[in-house]
Amino acid sequence: FYSILYEKGKRDKNEDTVAIHKFTTLDGEVIMALVCDGCGGMDMGECASGYMTECIEDWFYLELPDRVRSGTGRRGIARDLKNRIFKAHEELGRYGAGIGKMLGTTLTVFLSVKDKYLILQSGDSAAYSIAAGSKCLTARHAEGGRLTRCMGSGKYNAPSMTLGHVKEGSAFLLVSDGLCHTLGGTDYCGALSPRKIKDADAASRGLRTLADAAIRRGETDNISAVYLHF
Repeated sequence: FYSILYEKGKRDKNEDTVAIHKFTTLDGEVIMALVCDGCGGMDMGECASGYMTECIEDWFYLELPDRVRSGTGRRGIARDLKNRIFKAHEELGRYGAGIGKMLGTTLTVFLSVKDKYLILQSGDSAAYSIAAGSKCLTARHAEGGRLTRCMGSGKYNAPSMTLGHVKEGSAFLLVSDGLCHTLGGTDYCGALSPRKIKDADAASRGLRTLADAAIRRGETDNISAVYLHF
């Protein structure tokens, strides 16, 4: 099961985009979750995050099923997905140049095929595994409050990649930086430990607890997350 948090917070609009999708094969489900956070220092952040999400969703349904059926491994699938992300990056850049604006978005994509997963990450959002404790699975591409890597603007830098195995009873959390600024792994594990989260309703309450805690600690950014329980 899964749960999604999509909180505008104290901003006038929500520039994040979240999504979760799946399709079923003879060997089991293929699941994708993502969080894109439009860069607040640029223009039209909600357009950048939304367009990147739409491009990846199209790839997931139109191209990935054939790759899975043909037995393509995770690295081959990751290469295909990176190619689509690069095209979306270039398309956003050309569109922005045409209207005299800069558009950018962070990107965290989680993809599980059978009992294995891959994560692609660009920017300062993050992915965590949650079990008895929590572990950050992604790099943080930011220094001094400035992004060192994003999609849609500037020089293209390929997303960093993490590979791992999905175990029964494990959980994963994808968060925008609205939950990273004031909260950490101990908070995530306390609210969303898979040992006590038994259904989607409980997961939703746990995410709400995290959002409320972030706002109490002074967070003003959009707050978005996807929780996956296997």
